[in-house]
Amino acid sequence: MQVQTEAIPLYKVNPPPEYPPAARKRGFHFNAHTDHDLMTLEVSLPAEHLEFGLNFVKEKIFALKLSKDELEREKTIIIEEINQNLAQRRKEFQAKELPKDAVSSAYPPCIKRLYELLLAGQHLSHIGRFTLTSFLLKIGVEDIELTKLYTSTSDFDEKLTQYQVEHIAGKKGSRIKYNPPSCSTLKTHGLCLNPDDKCKKISHPLSYYEKKLGIFS
Repeated sequence: MQVQTEAIPLYKVNPPPEYPPAARKRGFHFNAHTDHDLMTLEVSLPAEHLEFGLNFVKEKIFALKLSKDELEREKTIIIEEINQNLAQRRKEFQAKELPKDAVSSAYPPCIKRLYELLLAGQHLSHIGRFTLTSFLLKIGVEDIELTKLYTSTSDFDEKLTQYQVEHIAGKKGSRIKYNPPSCSTLKTHGLCLNPDDKCKKISHPLSYYEKKLGIFS
């Protein structure tokens, strides 16, 4: 599970937040990364500790002690930026869409490497499997085909694998179709594999795929 805040002004965070022993006991990972004068807070921890993670982020945000006017100003700016980005994305999607079939030559390096390791029968971590599966589902690979990909693994269990793939696809469990993790999350888990020059300009594996296909400039 990841819990992520909006980017907030660096001058509001002094010093950067730290996590307590109680968080470490829950397998808690905290990441703060900056972009110019902004900082984004990202929390990763097991899903069963969802409430703890949300409360932690809430406490850190409230600890910033922004005034009501400052919060409203930040909120207005964020909403305006979101609306502008959504309008632009809708306009671009009207003209160009992802191809129905996956284009392996456009895979980002991390996905390509995970795919190669899977085909070679190598063990992938839970986050590695989730990343590969969610990415391939997003670009049009059918869940049945994805289940077949995992037959090369030593711990393959057809029913369990099929359920996990369908869960990520939004067909089982919560019915939520999951997105692949962001580049920052993959870096945290050591899964930013063989990055190339294009990786320096993107923040998500799907953005790499879109750019490689020429869908977004």
